[in-house]
Amino acid sequence: MAILNFNEGGRSRAPKNKKFKLIFGTGLLAITLGLSSTLAANIDINSGPVEFGQGVAQTTACDGNVVMTPSSTFSNIQDGGEFLFTSFTVSDISSACDGKVFTIRAYKDQQSEPLDLYTTVGTTDPYTEIQVLDDGGSFSFVGGGLLADDIVDITNGFTVSMVTSGPPASTAVALANDVDRITIESGEYVAGTPAPVGTSYIYVTTDGVSPYAIGRANLDGTNFVTDFSNASAFTGSIITDSSHIYWNDRYTLYKSALDGTAITELFTVPGNCWPPATSGIAVDSTYIYYSDSCTNSIGRAKLDGTERNDIFIIGTSSHGAAFVGNDLYGLYVGNNKIYWANYTTNTIGRADIDGTNQYNEFISTVTGGICGVTIQSGYIYWTNFDTNTIGRANLDGSNIDNSYIDTGSSTNPYYIVSTASQLFWTDYTSGAVAQSNLDGSGESILFSYPAATGIALSAGLN
Repeated sequence: MAILNFNEGGRSRAPKNKKFKLIFGTGLLAITLGLSSTLAANIDINSGPVEFGQGVAQTTACDGNVVMTPSSTFSNIQDGGEFLFTSFTVSDISSACDGKVFTIRAYKDQQSEPLDLYTTVGTTDPYTEIQVLDDGGSFSFVGGGLLADDIVDITNGFTVSMVTSGPPASTAVALANDVDRITIESGEYVAGTPAPVGTSYIYVTTDGVSPYAIGRANLDGTNFVTDFSNASAFTGSIITDSSHIYWNDRYTLYKSALDGTAITELFTVPGNCWPPATSGIAVDSTYIYYSDSCTNSIGRAKLDGTERNDIFIIGTSSHGAAFVGNDLYGLYVGNNKIYWANYTTNTIGRADIDGTNQYNEFISTVTGGICGVTIQSGYIYWTNFDTNTIGRANLDGSNIDNSYIDTGSSTNPYYIVSTASQLFWTDYTSGAVAQSNLDGSGESILFSYPAATGIALSAGLN
């Protein structure tokens, strides 16, 4: 483990010699009147005085010459303003660290407990560490509240920002003056073990079975509450963002606060097939997307339900027919694209996030009845309802493995979500909520909920 000692004779230091840049924005930055990327005051990092913004070579278990470059930013949210520890770059990482996890923490002088680094909207506990997986030179978070877009791969390294507009929005909380040491350690990656920081939840819905409610459990399946929030009888999909939970009941879409209260009806989509369903939903920072299995179309509306377009993408089935029922199911939004599952045609479609470049058979399988789809760490995963399996392919659609995970002969996997280390899915027949590691190992049942259908994770995990 390497330690960056940020003290200078044990004295408190005020940052100086700053460069100021005024930034105006929306979301998280709207409450920040001024921000300034800085090279902060002199600090001692191991052998000598350096500055924020200057890289220092460090030793980890897998590499003796990793370079850490911390950065601070001025924010005048508080009276008088403060310099915050807002980002860092780790560079010059050798191939010896492939498959290892870097854990970064910051400490105040003479204190053994790490400093709080950042918080995210919708969480109550601050995060005290950041864990980054080196997947052959491609870097991703392992747990925590930051998103894939909040880490930037550079040549032989990565940059992490703790100030993001989200969702979920995150804000740095460690004062630069308090940061006297930064530790960076490398260790073995244990698949299925997310970073032990913050509180994360699984949300699950039930389809036409009492108690007609949204259930919630901890990420490890403990503390399961069957009636966390009221819902209607035929609740299918569910998704979260940094401030709300969204779900559907047949043609009607709803949202609530993250605590399950303040339930609001957004809108109802017209339809004339059976079973009536807006089968899948997904959200990004601006829109909610919903699939219509009656018309083989995907709709889009603002998160408050306005500016609705029920046929944002049409003809999502390969045959392009309308009113066939039981065809279009799960949605996933990511990588500036939208993906959808076609149950009847056993295909996964893809389009650009603006609806262009539609490719109805982006992935084709022999059989299975595809219901759910998720993307994680360079792969696309899907559930095969009829063949009791979970499939996987490369993100470009190559190397299709339609039986990547065998969920059991008496199961019917429905919807699926993921974190940087785990897959989670519902089994409609048994009601099981199951999980495995991304590599397919460690499959287990977390808890059960009758006719379990929709599944979502706390914002920032998936």
